Amino acid sequence: LQEGAHITISSSSEDRIANAVERLRASSPEFASNVRSYAADLSVKDRIEATVEGLLQFAAKDSTIDHVVFTAGNVPPMAPLAESSFEHVDAFLTVRFYGALAIGKYAHKYITPAKTSSITLTTGSQVRKPISWLPPIIGNAVEGLMKGLAVTLAPVRVNVVAPGFIVTEILDRLPKEMAHAGAEKAKAKSLTKD
Repeated sequence: LQEGAHITISSSSEDRIANAVERLRASSPEFASNVRSYAADLSVKDRIEATVEGLLQFAAKDSTIDHVVFTAGNVPPMAPLAESSFEHVDAFLTVRFYGALAIGKYAHKYITPAKTSSITLTTGSQVRKPISWLPPIIGNAVEGLMKGLAVTLAPVRVNVVAPGFIVTEILDRLPKEMAHAGAEKAKAKSLTKD
């Protein structure tokens, strides 16, 4: 933003968007008008494609897009494998995988087709250090998607990052004891212990 980039930020929550936009605008008041927002709920599978294309059209209104960073996530109820249904698994896939897939599907229409452009997807550390059941499955699906998109969308660079445990608003949707345990575990394993 400090370099004059135009940023479109999106979330399914108007409150989260408003807070993020306010923080970005406060960080660079001279470029406050370069920050725009767009509400996009990716939790409804039948509307993901239209929602993502609408978001990309909005972001590319004045010029093509140079970079997309996809951090969308959700916190459906976790159930043990023996009690899970395909619908339960689909609740995890809908936002994190199908949302990213729709970004890949429609990006070619709106992104600058150059090696200087990029799409960055996110996943969790459970891809490298698996925990039980669904999170590593979803994370590895996103990694596989990244590899296919990198070949398909070349020269646009497509990557996936696993930033590790980060305190964000998504923790508010977890049971408090789970969020606290995750934070303490990450803190204990960090080099700085904070």
